[in-house]
Amino acid sequence: MFSYQKNFVNPTLPVDEQQFYALVRAAQWNKNIDKYRETHDAALKRKLPAFIFQATFDETESKAGKLGTWRKQSATRLTGLVVMDVDHVESDELRVKSEEFAAADFPQKAKELGILLIYITPSGHGLKIVFKARLEWGNLIDNQHQMAKVLGVEVDESCKDASRMSFICKESDILYIDKELFTYENKEFAERYDDG
Repeated sequence: MFSYQKNFVNPTLPVDEQQFYALVRAAQWNKNIDKYRETHDAALKRKLPAFIFQATFDETESKAGKLGTWRKQSATRLTGLVVMDVDHVESDELRVKSEEFAAADFPQKAKELGILLIYITPSGHGLKIVFKARLEWGNLIDNQHQMAKVLGVEVDESCKDASRMSFICKESDILYIDKELFTYENKEFAERYDDG
């Protein structure tokens, strides 16, 4: 199970399938995403809830002394999921990628690669790819680099932080999803990399 944060001032909460779909279907967030794509006003994006696919969090105190599952790197518990951010994807590239992901043989390829989710980011010019970490590939950033090679894309280096947020998308921006996303856990990966 992974987590989400409603906004920067709230603690994180666990996400199940029902919560995930409630977020990506919410009219309020869909409207914010559409407006952000029109205006490029970063304040609209910052108001969106965000998923934290790579981790859940232990209960800690906030700066104000409130107990909660705050998004702190020191309190992370890895899930075994990796999120890869592919930025600056042009409309034509996005259309081609969308067609690839819609192809009849893609679900089998995705299963083989451990890909559980692909979606268009709120900007409309990026992709998030969530996949199962492989121990033999190393830590989070090493996994991203290996998957980027396999898929022939360039990875955004800023996603090496396990507590990094991924702003939600609209349901219509989901290009591929496997229900295993909501139950997947890799304790062996977490045990090896939780502290580093």
